[in-house]
Amino acid sequence: MGAVMFLFEGDFGRILHTGDFRWELASQPQLLSQPALAGPPLDRLYLDNTYCAPCYAFPPRLDACKEVIAAVLAHPEHHVVLGVDSLGKEELLAAVAAATGLPVCIPPERFAAVRLLGLPQRLFTTDPAATRLSALARHRVSVRAVAELNRLRPTLVVLPSAFASASNRRTPAAPAQPTAAVSSEPSNGVENTSLTEVELDNARLLLVQVPYSLHSSFAELQAVVTALAPRAILPVVASREQQLPSGEEQLAGAQNSCGTHQEATLLGSPAAAIEASLPLSLLFSPV
Repeated sequence: MGAVMFLFEGDFGRILHTGDFRWELASQPQLLSQPALAGPPLDRLYLDNTYCAPCYAFPPRLDACKEVIAAVLAHPEHHVVLGVDSLGKEELLAAVAAATGLPVCIPPERFAAVRLLGLPQRLFTTDPAATRLSALARHRVSVRAVAELNRLRPTLVVLPSAFASASNRRTPAAPAQPTAAVSSEPSNGVENTSLTEVELDNARLLLVQVPYSLHSSFAELQAVVTALAPRAILPVVASREQQLPSGEEQLAGAQNSCGTHQEATLLGSPAAAIEASLPLSLLFSPV
């Protein structure tokens, strides 16, 4: 689940806001035993619908974490870059560090999150020379960036993102506009000369996408809606068509299925009303 959910009760009824959350199916019995979720039916559910589309089918975080670790351990002579957001997935970085016995290099400002989460600080460092593992802003990851990093030294780049599940784990194309990782200036200490097809092909092999997500999959969203049976659902993010973050459009593959709208009712029953014309309708069985 997310760090915090908010339950409001009063004359207006019962309203639950999920915040950003991951509804792990294996934990559902335990989650539903919580007093806040075991009470009377919800009148409104504000739902984190980040991956509310059938194309987003990904494994539990533990399985995805094992896949990331396996990729890292399979390249013991490579420098390893983990493409993550500026906040979040610290527990994945810690797991990789623990499995390899090496700390992950992170920016100094990220140590605040490590302390708040109570993670062992020995699993992290701010000294790039102290380890072969480092975190890189996810939006800087591209095939071209991986190729340039490999001009410096053998480098494996792991991109843990749910978008891998919607893109058949294809590597992201180089951004149309230059970014910090592939700018017209020398990047990563390498002069930005033309990359060969051999270098780009090699980079594609060294860019591993793993569907690790802090948000619920489509199946998990269906499960929570079925379990809580709210009278109305309100999405908290824009539709997939409108809300693809910068740098991830290529990963999503612009799949039409991710933006499909359907007339629907809650699992065949008209009990719940959807209060926005967004892909939340996909959670329900077609009429």
